[in-house]
Amino acid sequence: MYECNLELWDAVKNKNIESAFEILKKNPAS
Repeated sequence: MYECNLELWDAVKNKNIESAFEILKKNPAS
C-alpha cells in the first residue's frame, strides 16, 4: 500500500490525474 494512499485517492476522486501521478512518483511501491 502507498503511505499517502489517502492523498492519492483524494486526487483520483477529484480527477486530478496529474496530481495522482506526482504522488505516485513520490511514493513508489515498496
